[in-house]
Amino acid sequence: MGKTQGLFARKPMSQVTDESDGGEHKLKRTLGAGSLIALGIGAIIGAGLFSLTGIAAGEHAGPAVILAFVIAAIGCAFAGMCYSELATMIPIAGSAYTYAYATMGELMAWIIGWDLVLEYAIGAAAVSVSWSRYVVSFLRDFGINFPAQLISCPFESVKLLDGTEVTGIINLPAIFIIIVLSLLLMIGIRESARVNEVIVVIKVAVVLIFIAVGFFFIKAANYTPFIPPLMVNYDAMMGTSYFPGGEEQAYAIGVQKDQSQGVEADGYYLIGTSEVSVTSYHSGELLKEAELPKRYCGISNCFRREAGTYGKDTKGLYRIHQFQKVEQVVLCEGSPEASANMHAELLQNAEEVLHALELPYRVVDVCTGDLGRGQVYKNDIETWMPSRKTYGETHSCSTFHDFQSRRLNIKYETKDGEKKFVHTLNNTCIASPRILIPILEIYQQMDGSVAIPKVLQSYMGGKKKIVRMKV
Repeated sequence: MGKTQGLFARKPMSQVTDESDGGEHKLKRTLGAGSLIALGIGAIIGAGLFSLTGIAAGEHAGPAVILAFVIAAIGCAFAGMCYSELATMIPIAGSAYTYAYATMGELMAWIIGWDLVLEYAIGAAAVSVSWSRYVVSFLRDFGINFPAQLISCPFESVKLLDGTEVTGIINLPAIFIIIVLSLLLMIGIRESARVNEVIVVIKVAVVLIFIAVGFFFIKAANYTPFIPPLMVNYDAMMGTSYFPGGEEQAYAIGVQKDQSQGVEADGYYLIGTSEVSVTSYHSGELLKEAELPKRYCGISNCFRREAGTYGKDTKGLYRIHQFQKVEQVVLCEGSPEASANMHAELLQNAEEVLHALELPYRVVDVCTGDLGRGQVYKNDIETWMPSRKTYGETHSCSTFHDFQSRRLNIKYETKDGEKKFVHTLNNTCIASPRILIPILEIYQQMDGSVAIPKVLQSYMGGKKKIVRMKV
């Protein structure tokens, strides 16, 4: 019974005070307010802010990672209130161990003590692994490379550039970082705090520079992703000006009950571009001027019969019957100035894709005789295709003014209560597989491999080139 009571025995306040006031185990105050603030900032702006958070947002949570910060902040606020109350009751130290010993007994203090050791061990391991990525990347820039097995966590499966997989043995950079930081702490708290303050200044400077520079690259475009229906009715094809005149290019949906009989039409058609579905989405609606412009990014498969081409470009990837395309569609105010501004924005979006892919291209002003029905102004972007020994069309940006909106009856109400037809525009952001032609041909290497554009490497598991698989 006595031993049990001993486990839950609490340390009297008089003893805690006596131990803090003197004796051989007395701890001297060495950190001032500035050092403590720097220590907190250093813990917040750690490797996790630059690495782990980015991975979590990019691969899993997306913008929702902000909610995690909000929840964590609320939790920290309550924890701070608890610590402040305990510090008022026991004005000796800020240790959870001391608070537990004085209020809940020796057993709980022992458990919390080991919990803190476990917390710091896991936290240090996670941050050191994150830091090791920076170290490896830094050394790689100077041509110093380590085997993948020695820079990966034990039992971690790592895929190499040639497609083979290896298993991690030990993360040497992470261990080296922990040893260096441990030695720094052994030298002294004051010295460690000084090093931390220098690092914090560098971290804060990097964040501020990043915000200042990145501010000028913020785009408030906010294109809404749109996965549209692949089948539309006649009104949608008519409203977007594909009918009449484009019936031969569209696949009509129907049923053929017998091979000897014709196809019984259902009155639906497969889209040749998501422009048809997305533009028709607001058919018959009256929008508010404050809602404009509406920016959509249609992502869909597209189907075209390519009738009337007489076999031209039917071999290869240039002209096929089914392909994938990202199409941008805009509904804006009914004025030539607003349309011109949106046209420039859409064209720039397409050009930025080609800039990122580092592909040579040219922008063509389409002449009046080549404009489609209802088009007021149109630019084609042609990308260099070595096999064709010329530029080939990969993008198309069109302004319709109110031609489509009158057919689809899409209006908006101005602030003065006047009802006007919106202006519509559309633009090919990227279409596959046609864009693969310049990528495969321009990036092809002497050994037959294909270098992967830098902007795509992160989406290819870090691979830098595509090589023929060994059989």
